[in-house]
Amino acid sequence: MVTIPSALTTLQPATSAAWQRALDVVLPLSDRRLLALARERLQAAQQRQVCDTPADCSDVERQVIALADQFAVDVNGVTEGQVAALTDALGAGSVNALVNGLYLIDMGLRLEQVVPVLLPAAGETPAAAAPGGAAQPAEDSDALIADTIAAFAAAAVLADGIDAVTSELVRLRCAQVHHCRLCGSLRQRSALDEGFDEDMAGRIARYEQGGFSEAQTAALRLVDTLILFPADAGADLRAELERHYTPEQVAELCFDVVKWSQQKALVATHIDAPPWEGIHVLDFDGDGHPLFAGPMADATRH
Repeated sequence: MVTIPSALTTLQPATSAAWQRALDVVLPLSDRRLLALARERLQAAQQRQVCDTPADCSDVERQVIALADQFAVDVNGVTEGQVAALTDALGAGSVNALVNGLYLIDMGLRLEQVVPVLLPAAGETPAAAAPGGAAQPAEDSDALIADTIAAFAAAAVLADGIDAVTSELVRLRCAQVHHCRLCGSLRQRSALDEGFDEDMAGRIARYEQGGFSEAQTAALRLVDTLILFPADAGADLRAELERHYTPEQVAELCFDVVKWSQQKALVATHIDAPPWEGIHVLDFDGDGHPLFAGPMADATRH
């Protein structure tokens, strides 16, 4: 259903393995036809193509198609009514599996388009994620999904070839585009320690004129290419990245974008509101798992 470009498996093997496991575990929890219909719509939207709806689609299938269309272009536009209607039809566990499946397929298709352009020497690998079958959520599928995706996220965090400030710029750009309130309310401690401040955060939305370094701007252009315009990936972006990053770092940046784009599942299901007011500090333990360390004002007070 989606493949992992061989450049990623070669350059970031641990993160690739965790990503493959997420694909293999989560996708089979949703109905095969629903995922196939969604995949077709996600790919068409990413490539700016028109995709006709099959005449024999059921009402639920049409709802899934509408969800996938919105998920691809602006996940913030997914309404609570859409999610509620699908929950009534499929059940909460199945909707959670479906939305996380959309995230995995959506980002997998984006990687398939962008990575071979930026890291073409390695070509592609035919290894594909296991497709879904009949919808058979596990008894505790929500916990299984959460644990599997968290394991991928931790693997991405543990790859540390990108400096903390650039990593934070990438994370917050993803949050801006996806409208994730939780991620927007956080600042990574490691970036704060290296000089990241709210002036920089405020300039990310206009980064092309934001006074960032050429390397930081190149990383942000990669973010936008992956999550907004994957079909536009080209030689200019490849050359720009090559001037500032090694192939291993480019692969790491790609997975950073995928990791932080898990926000799309939170935004789609309207569970992205932070449980606090103001800006808080994000840290990670030795295994790459997140730690929420309290208000940023406390962390920066001398």
